[in-house]
Amino acid sequence: MLFGQKSEESKFICNGQMDLDGNVFNEAEELSNLSAADPTEDSITKKSKNTGKHRGRNELRGDLETREIVHTLPEDQRKCAVCGSKLVPFSKEYITTRLCIIPAKIFKITYFREVYKCEHCDKHGDKANIVKAPNLTPAPVIPRGLPETELIAYIAEAKYLLGEPLYRMEQHFKMQGIYLNRTSLANWIIKGSEWFVPVLKHFWKYAYLAPVLNADETTLRVLKIQGKPVKKLGQMWGAAQEHQQSF
Repeated sequence: MLFGQKSEESKFICNGQMDLDGNVFNEAEELSNLSAADPTEDSITKKSKNTGKHRGRNELRGDLETREIVHTLPEDQRKCAVCGSKLVPFSKEYITTRLCIIPAKIFKITYFREVYKCEHCDKHGDKANIVKAPNLTPAPVIPRGLPETELIAYIAEAKYLLGEPLYRMEQHFKMQGIYLNRTSLANWIIKGSEWFVPVLKHFWKYAYLAPVLNADETTLRVLKIQGKPVKKLGQMWGAAQEHQQSF
């Protein structure tokens, strides 16, 4: 990328949907306005549809986790300067609220089950009585696969809802010491999507019962059909009912 040489990934960035006036690297400079007012709690709290007012004072979201940090006096300073008696807390004074985030954390889940034995039978019987706890491990999305359900959902959300390319996700995982190539990520998305087939069939069956169905046909280039390379335009159908359910 240096000295005028562009890689395939840099070309994608410059030509992709995330482009901003031909240069994604200048996005902060293009969008910044240092004279604009900084957001406050009230400005980013959703307003009520009925009243048009914010749902609560000093509240970002009703169900948002809140962690309190309370500043206290050291024990050796909790002494009244008037009479010398001990100072005791009786209230808290509000100072400010700030919005924080903990980045996505990847970790392993290792499943075990306990194995029990009867000590009496082990010592005095012909053989030990071995009893295993039931295997309650959730069924994997991909048979004998590595990813948990949450990981596949995370990858699919980043790809299709946020528009993050798989090569970029590959780099994010690599920065955390996890080497997942984009082919594996793609395979997990394809295999994981099979779980939605019964749900989609049910949605379409339900959609056909509506008196009015609005459909949209979007064409896109198909690369493979049943694993075989092809060169043709496919059709992606989207439908919406009169009550705004989309399929």
